[in-house]
Amino acid sequence: MQVIDDIFETLHQKPMEHNVTVENVTLEMMGDVVDFSGPRRLTTGVYKSLSKQLNQTIGEDDLSKLLQPKLVGDVLVMPGRSFAASSNTYTEEEKAQLPPKLVLHHYAGSWKNDKGGEDYGDLSFKMMSFQT
Repeated sequence: MQVIDDIFETLHQKPMEHNVTVENVTLEMMGDVVDFSGPRRLTTGVYKSLSKQLNQTIGEDDLSKLLQPKLVGDVLVMPGRSFAASSNTYTEEEKAQLPPKLVLHHYAGSWKNDKGGEDYGDLSFKMMSFQT
């Protein structure tokens, strides 16, 4: 619930900061969508929630660069390689200690622009829409 609470708090604060109603908020006012409702928001929410639950500060220094899963309270935190392998780098020695990759993420970012995603020249990823 922490993530949802934080999103609602931002939805309340940003219109007030810009003196507009919520329906007139723009992307520029809200900032990076990844910070607003993406993986960064989720990470921050998990840190806040664990900190409250355990009555101690839990943050990036405690959980970044994990090579093995770590149980924190009742949450199993996986190494970055498990869900974002291409966003995390490791030495050869560290790679030997890591569990397998669990997810392959193509980072299409279809929500980022009107072209349907990231632009990598000839390798642009496009989201397809299917009509039912």
